[in-house]
Amino acid sequence: MKFFTIILILFAVSIAQAQSITVFGNAKTYSGDTLRLFVYSDFITKTKTTVTEAIVEQNGDFSFSVSAPARSTIQLRINLQVFEGVLYAEHGTSYQISLPQKTEIRQEDALNPYFKPQEFYINVLNASEHDINTNLRRYEKMYASMIPELFEGYSGRVNSAKADAAISAVQDSFELFENKFLKDYIYYDLAHLRFLGYKRNKQKLFESYFSENEVVFENPAYNRAVFEIFGNFLFEQKTLKLDTQIRKQVEIETLVNQVAETLKTRNTTVAEFVLLVNLHERFYIDNFLKADILSYLRKNISNIKNIENKHIAQNFILTASKLMVGNPVPDFTLKAHNETSMFVSSFRGKFLYLNFFNPDSYSCMQDLSLLKSLYDKNTDLLEIVTVWTGGSYDDMLKFRTQNACNWTFLYADKNAQIFSDYKVVSFPTYYLIHPEGTLQILPAPRPGSDQFEPMYFYHYREWKRELIRKARNNPTNNKSIINN
Repeated sequence: MKFFTIILILFAVSIAQAQSITVFGNAKTYSGDTLRLFVYSDFITKTKTTVTEAIVEQNGDFSFSVSAPARSTIQLRINLQVFEGVLYAEHGTSYQISLPQKTEIRQEDALNPYFKPQEFYINVLNASEHDINTNLRRYEKMYASMIPELFEGYSGRVNSAKADAAISAVQDSFELFENKFLKDYIYYDLAHLRFLGYKRNKQKLFESYFSENEVVFENPAYNRAVFEIFGNFLFEQKTLKLDTQIRKQVEIETLVNQVAETLKTRNTTVAEFVLLVNLHERFYIDNFLKADILSYLRKNISNIKNIENKHIAQNFILTASKLMVGNPVPDFTLKAHNETSMFVSSFRGKFLYLNFFNPDSYSCMQDLSLLKSLYDKNTDLLEIVTVWTGGSYDDMLKFRTQNACNWTFLYADKNAQIFSDYKVVSFPTYYLIHPEGTLQILPAPRPGSDQFEPMYFYHYREWKRELIRKARNNPTNNKSIINN
């Protein structure tokens, strides 16, 4: 069946077609907290979208309501700082869940750029024997017990007959289960296992499992299998010359047809999907092709035929272009030390030296005196702005006063979207933003280094020259800026 695209359809689906999913429970240790359920709007870019939130009452009760299309199963997630829970929810079903006791993230973990919350299946208290979460956990246990036996004494390949027998036994145990989502999950997860174990011919594997089947956009096991097996497959095909095609900006309809021929499929939807997966994978490993890939998708997105594939491309463009030099930086709305709301546009006309600061970071505290020194120099058209996290808004005001920091401070709590948008994984992090709101340098050097001031003045002079050139062409523009 054609599945929905989370962003475009989840909330736009008509009342006649949609049925509510209810998630409720009691978690006293979270009293007063706001809990948020989110989804991945696609499983390639893994763009997070909050679908609902609930405040936990003083007695610990909480309840969520989520709309979903009929006959659908969706993956819901909840972030609990050190944990991230996963719940698979079927339309028209109520789930009573239990959450682990609240655990505050340790400061060293909060400052660790490689820390990831521990993922777990959310416990469903009112689950029936047919509940998808119960059966997914049962499948995962069977999978885990099968692996040591299959890969014992592994020397490059497992015994195919032995693997096929074990895989068939797993599939048979779920044969009577009617949920299509679970069947697809198991089918493609085991296809991935066959690839890892012995079925190494990617072309034949594609023909067996993917060529003529529908693209199961909403199923994480399907996406994982395509990504892990075929993530670089098209770039490996010398006759396709995909990197050359991207640089030449060949029309996507032409390229998709060539991909379909390479994959030996008549299914252009799966050809589009595999192409997008390959472009996404390549974007993050090939710096020389990044700009070409982004330009290619922008040029061709309107000609992508399948709506789910188009949605993946849209997420890809938004995610990939957020922090590329020369592109507009993500906007934000944060409360400043003077109680006003500040945006990226609040600093237009000046270079913005944006820094992310946590007072518990030793490196941040070391840089504080260097930031003061830079501010005291009153560097021409340079605005220093510190995004502060590490306590409450009042804590920020107290810190700023006690340390005589006279530049702009913006408050962001530890869960603020700005940290995700700006990919902040450690403190301090610095960016230099152009007066027109585009990213100039990523990452920018720290203050006091031998690099920052010469680098800043170089870009400042280049910008002034560009303004002068524009003013000569149109004398009525830019005079006030040039005279600063």
